[in-house]
Amino acid sequence: MSIGDYTYTSESLFKRIATGDEEAFRLVYDRYWGRIYAIAMHYFHAPLPSQDIVQEVFLKLWVKRTELSDVTNPDAYLNRITRNMVIDQMRKKILTVSTVDTDMGTRESVVSVPDIESKEIATYIRMAIDRLSPQQREVYLLAKEEGLSLREVAERLSISYNTSREYMSLALRSIRSFLQENLGHFYVLALLFALG
Repeated sequence: MSIGDYTYTSESLFKRIATGDEEAFRLVYDRYWGRIYAIAMHYFHAPLPSQDIVQEVFLKLWVKRTELSDVTNPDAYLNRITRNMVIDQMRKKILTVSTVDTDMGTRESVVSVPDIESKEIATYIRMAIDRLSPQQREVYLLAKEEGLSLREVAERLSISYNTSREYMSLALRSIRSFLQENLGHFYVLALLFALG
């Protein structure tokens, strides 16, 4: 088996990683590191934090390897881990700011804001999704939770690609509006989680 070998499905590689197979882990790394890096770069626009995210995602994948045999959609699983890592880093950036220069120099301080956990954000996102029309909700969930492209969603639902794009556009607009109304300053974190 050569590095970058695509003769193995991601699902079969995940099952092998669950048994401690380091070669399968390397293959998954080679297959996905670029995608994870691109997602992180989309949010950070800087190589160092993006490289950190890649390392953290694969570290978490190895640490939780025994759970991987139950994963049915590795793409969606890795996307979710990546988004969660990005959210954690963004939360740290939001909560920590540099303050004014004083006669004694610059100092760092922590902004006092209410602590909002990712579970609370997830609750608001679920509420926003529940408010969608049945068609919008189905398209959104297939695309975001199952990791399907809008073309694949259209095929699965027997609708046109343009219809799936329109439903997704309406769903995202509705979710953004709901989150902005209900989360205020944490709207950006919620968007990273829901729409990223």
